[in-house]
Amino acid sequence: MPYRSLLTNPRQFFRGQVGEPDRLFVLLILLAAGCVPLIAQLSLTSAIVLESDNSLTLSYVVGGETASVAVSAVGSSLASFASALVYWIVATIGAYLLTAPFSDSGDLRTTLWIVGWGFVPPLFSGVLWLLAMIVSIQATPTPTTVAASSEFIRAVQQTQLVRATHYLDYGATLWAGGLWTVGVRVVRDVSWWQAALAAVPGVAIQLAPYLLL
Repeated sequence: MPYRSLLTNPRQFFRGQVGEPDRLFVLLILLAAGCVPLIAQLSLTSAIVLESDNSLTLSYVVGGETASVAVSAVGSSLASFASALVYWIVATIGAYLLTAPFSDSGDLRTTLWIVGWGFVPPLFSGVLWLLAMIVSIQATPTPTTVAASSEFIRAVQQTQLVRATHYLDYGATLWAGGLWTVGVRVVRDVSWWQAALAAVPGVAIQLAPYLLL
């Protein structure tokens, strides 16, 4: 089945996925979604000045230069990478439990793969955000002291280019909610309002980082 039908006819697309879910492609989507914040954080932290007493660093080659990041920053980046998996699980369990009182159709495993397709829109917006971050890092004066590093990070995140991508994130989240609504309706055989209710956990956890700022 051509993947473009996810955009043009999502209901038909999900019907095909219920019988034979493309697990590999869904896993690639989640892997790519996790790599977006991972690469962004490593790019950001590699541009700042590390604490002089921080002996645990990781160095790697970028082009013809060597960049160093604190091991603690790598741990934080890996946590961001894992967040995509957490979002997937929360969205799936939420969708399944909220439709459980209304339908016995579709098991949790099938729902898991169907829900995974809803992360395509956030992946698109995430890639654009990553590009905006990289451009902003290059355009912002690199800090020369540890004290200036915090201001550098704040300045990069507050550039007009990066802030503009936040609006894309909102649109992508609504788009994802629409895909989850259609997908859950197909796999769980529920009404539209029940499917829309089931999409709320996925939408909520996607918006949570912005609501907590």
